[in-house]
Amino acid sequence: MTRVMSEPTSPIEQQQIEQLVQIGAYLRQVREDQLLAIEHVATKTMIQPRLLRAIEEGKLEHLPEPVYVRGFLKRYARELGLDAEAIAQAFPVKKETSVQPKSWSEVPARQLRPYHLYALYVALIMAAIAGLSYLLTRGPIRTTATAPTPTALPSPELPSPTVAEPSPAPATPEPPAMPVQVEVTMQEQSWMRVVVDGETEFEGMLNEGTQRTWTANEEVQIRAGNAGGVLVEYNNQPAVLMGDRGTVQQVIFTANGNSPIQNQSTQ
Repeated sequence: MTRVMSEPTSPIEQQQIEQLVQIGAYLRQVREDQLLAIEHVATKTMIQPRLLRAIEEGKLEHLPEPVYVRGFLKRYARELGLDAEAIAQAFPVKKETSVQPKSWSEVPARQLRPYHLYALYVALIMAAIAGLSYLLTRGPIRTTATAPTPTALPSPELPSPTVAEPSPAPATPEPPAMPVQVEVTMQEQSWMRVVVDGETEFEGMLNEGTQRTWTANEEVQIRAGNAGGVLVEYNNQPAVLMGDRGTVQQVIFTANGNSPIQNQSTQ
């Protein structure tokens, strides 16, 4: 059953809505890139098409309880070949409060049996007898005098040999930097996919405050689900945002210094 929601009533619901908007837009983009119809995904995942559309559009009020939404996200992501566990964990779910066990002081007094006290009393008596027996059987303590240490005669001072200091080794020149270097600073949480020289180096969620750097010989391609939360710096040039907040953008950085940045809107 879907829930009826007008406005978020708690911080956790507001966070769920914001995360679902980003995750849903990312899943829709990946599905369209793979040329898959939403009905095909519904058949494979056994999730109704209307629920899949609600996920892609970030409409939490049209979906069941958050714990079921997390399960839908995992099945949807697995069908698209993504990291299903990471995507599901990115959607927050309120944790249940665990019941703390009682301390020993809260145990009812009737649980302390008389034979417990008796056993403790016997153990204390046995320990006292053993300690007294040990003291009586020890022999007198003998003190061994310490012989005086003979005073060593001063040895004639000899000139210390002159040791030549080794000459410093020549500094090893640093290898030249790769033609393309891109540094990413996350101002907000966003999904990212990074392709370096044709190979996918990273795909998943990066949290706010994360900094990552990628280098390449030819090009670095970056796709973000929340372009307005991603600050990029290319070859030590001034950092810029990838795009608007909440939009999906792809940026390509190349070794050609004439036009290193090409924005492609993928909304």
